Amino acid sequence: MKCAISPKMKRVLPQIIIATEMILDVVGRQRKLLASMALLACMAFTIMSFLYQDSISLMPEHMRKIEENERETSLESKVVLPAGFHFPKNALKDHLFGTSGEFWETVQIKASEVKHMPPLELGNMTPSNVYIYETSKEEECERKEQKTTFFTDKSKHLSTDLHKTMEVFLEEAQMYGDTYNKHVHHMFQNAMDEDKLDTHWFRFAGSSVWLKDYNVHFVVSRLIITENGNRENPRLSMVYAQIYDENWSEIEDIRLVFPSNNVEGESGFRVNGQNFILHRFPRFLPIPFLFGENGLYWGAEDPRVTLVTNVLGHEEPLIVFNAFQIKEVQEGDTKHALGFRSIFMSFPFQVQKGKRLFLADTEETKEQWFTRTKQVIIEGEPMRRTEKNWTPFVSQAGESSEHVMFATLLEPLKVIKCELWTDKEECSVEESRASGEVGALRGGTPLLSIRYDPEKDQEVFAGLARAHLIQCGCAIHFYRPNLVVLARNGRKWMLSHISSPVDLGMDVLPWYPGGGVCDAVNAMIPNGIESWDLENDIMSVYASVSDVTLERVHLHGIMNALNSMKFWEVEDDHGLFDPVECALEASDRFCNEYGIKHLERAKRLFAVFSENDTVADHQSFLVL
Repeated sequence: MKCAISPKMKRVLPQIIIATEMILDVVGRQRKLLASMALLACMAFTIMSFLYQDSISLMPEHMRKIEENERETSLESKVVLPAGFHFPKNALKDHLFGTSGEFWETVQIKASEVKHMPPLELGNMTPSNVYIYETSKEEECERKEQKTTFFTDKSKHLSTDLHKTMEVFLEEAQMYGDTYNKHVHHMFQNAMDEDKLDTHWFRFAGSSVWLKDYNVHFVVSRLIITENGNRENPRLSMVYAQIYDENWSEIEDIRLVFPSNNVEGESGFRVNGQNFILHRFPRFLPIPFLFGENGLYWGAEDPRVTLVTNVLGHEEPLIVFNAFQIKEVQEGDTKHALGFRSIFMSFPFQVQKGKRLFLADTEETKEQWFTRTKQVIIEGEPMRRTEKNWTPFVSQAGESSEHVMFATLLEPLKVIKCELWTDKEECSVEESRASGEVGALRGGTPLLSIRYDPEKDQEVFAGLARAHLIQCGCAIHFYRPNLVVLARNGRKWMLSHISSPVDLGMDVLPWYPGGGVCDAVNAMIPNGIESWDLENDIMSVYASVSDVTLERVHLHGIMNALNSMKFWEVEDDHGLFDPVECALEASDRFCNEYGIKHLERAKRLFAVFSENDTVADHQSFLVL
């Protein structure tokens, strides 16, 4: 730990010392001890005051403020190789021949420069009260709740320059023959006019993972394209990937080299028996999907990204999303096509030839390369027409990730286990309390493992879910994040802890421009957790507000609260009352109080405008 002294403190500290010496010279010996104690107390108070006014200063090395002279040079217009691999000097020469990257500098970080945790720059933390409910023998909510305090800093908006993105997109398609860009170009070329990029395209539902072998943030979000500017009726939905450096500056033109799966004829290059592919960012990830000339909602929706460890011991991202597809269904003696919204998972570092989706491939696409993608199916169960909001998570057990787990439902709980590195789509059921109805508690961020005990065969995961409430006192649909803890004891799973709504400190925007925050939809939806420093209790969270923004915020205090509740004491929940109902009741109260608060604010502003006869000219009182 380092105690950093702020610039303000550096300026005032010498003055405090001089004042102390002067006063001690003046006072008599009998009063010297008393005066010294008083001045020391004053100095302590002053120091604490300055430390509080600046960004948090007591922090480990990876969390301290990054000074301007320490910020690294830009990686823009560079080709970045992954750490841990040996590349001959001219390994990329032939692969990049004839592209703009042929003349770019190639860089590779040394093993000693790999940062396992992204640097964090925290602002002032604002407290909020949260209630956590645990599985217990108590039936009454008040008897199994614990009041605690979480802290958040001010959220940061992650913007994007679609105009720059389209420059890269068109250059790759038209000059360098990027087959995926050429394939999807016609789907939205009518929306690529300069004025439409700002009015017909919407980006939200994003999350990120830290790629330590490159020391960059890999940010994935949903980008929808509309025909008339109405985001509620998108024509197409794409998975949009951006690269940010460790200081959270977007690198607007960069090529990353990824170790890939070994597929015969693959379009990358090969070094020492290992295949590699190269992507230029920002870009639409080449994820396969079905596209029709008529209808809406084509493409990948609600992407969530998490990290898995491959058989080589390297981390790579895994993206989970839902998408519309058509399946051939046998009913009696006849076959016919039905539409399904299904769950898929994609590996951005890996490739496959063709889309491998029913009715999606053409003779041309069968020979093209796409991101390796496979559907996730629950073994032994008929496919549901609509699957959404599955929560992925990965165990700490083992040196590599053999499986990915999904909580397909949180209320009632259902957990499945899926193979990662094979083509097998069917997943085995680990836990199922399903009643056929989907509850109000839905998937939000991926879960992260916070404790693993191999001797007891126990593991605990945590993350942020979201409660979907209907007509609870503000808007028709109301969404807020809730902390959830999922515990495994052998093959038995349970939701051990759930919180009341977690305030992420973000201002909610009206769903419709000029409307109020309690009109139609009030949404703050958690999408991802990039990192969680368990020792220092700092979680880096991504959330969307009103389906129009992508925000990141730091959350402090979760581990302190869970440790005080001894979350690791995992027992069989037979005969115990689960905490879901209590958490949802608390969410209902939060929604109702939120609605009353904003209605009162609207009334006060309305009265002010009425007194000045300007109501007709002011609609801002609705935007609260």
